[in-house]
Amino acid sequence: MNGHQPDELQVRLGAGRPKGNDQIIEHGGKDLLRIARSVSEELNGSTIDLVETLEGPALGIKPVPPRGGTHLSDDL
Repeated sequence: MNGHQPDELQVRLGAGRPKGNDQIIEHGGKDLLRIARSVSEELNGSTIDLVETLEGPALGIKPVPPRGGTHLSDDL
């Protein structure tokens, strides 16, 4: 076991040749990141941010909340 929850999405980055069906993320009019279509579909609606950690910069992924989940509001 690697310490991750069974239902937790795990993502690994790797270098490779671009494929025709990759989703291309652009920033400032330039290609920033290519994501395999299957990974892109799994992460659809998520936010990827640069996060500063003690070990240096890292990517943080904020998933879309599950449908039918509990919505918290400020109304008490």
